[in-house]
Amino acid sequence: MIIYTIRQIQSNSDTQNEKPIIYTAIEKEAVFKGGDSKLNQYISQHLNIPESAHNFSGKVIVNFVVNEDGSVSNIEIKQTIPIELKNEIEKLFKNMPNWTPAKSEGKNVKMRKIFPVLFSGNE
Repeated sequence: MIIYTIRQIQSNSDTQNEKPIIYTAIEKEAVFKGGDSKLNQYISQHLNIPESAHNFSGKVIVNFVVNEDGSVSNIEIKQTIPIELKNEIEKLFKNMPNWTPAKSEGKNVKMRKIFPVLFSGNE
């Protein structure tokens, strides 16, 4: 069984050398087109859990950026998990349809998202 929730952190920069712009008000957060139900459906239909990870239990934190054009980039998984599972999660996010980008001050802006995926083993 896979359980997932979404948290987000807004940033206008995803490099270490640039200072991110922190907005005090955001007009619109980045959202998956069709909303949470479509995002859940996409994950359920497209996440292939490799045989080697069927007994994996735990929470996998996926960090990524929704760009100004709605594309997903900078996909990161920092914990140690089975490599095949990591590859499948990264592939899932890389091939994800474009999101509706965040807006601030009338402009599309980058938004960092944090997406925890819980695995209960015996998938």
